[in-house]
Amino acid sequence: MPLSPDPLADRDLEDLQRAMAQGETTARAVTDAYLDRIARLDSTLEAFEHVDTDGARAKADEIDARRAAGDRLGPLAGLP
Repeated sequence: MPLSPDPLADRDLEDLQRAMAQGETTARAVTDAYLDRIARLDSTLEAFEHVDTDGARAKADEIDARRAAGDRLGPLAGLP
């Protein structure tokens, strides 16, 4: 059973990185999927002291812009 209504949050990191590199998804979409999961589950799990939603989205947008510009990115770029 998936933990999230968004299948992006249930994919492994290697698959997400490949999907972003091939333009199938974006760092922003992946980040939003994880932020949604956190918002839904953290009141029960209490796993996070603070979630920087705006900062996470801004960084994801930066990674997406760099990827679109053809910049060489590290293997964890765009992964939450």
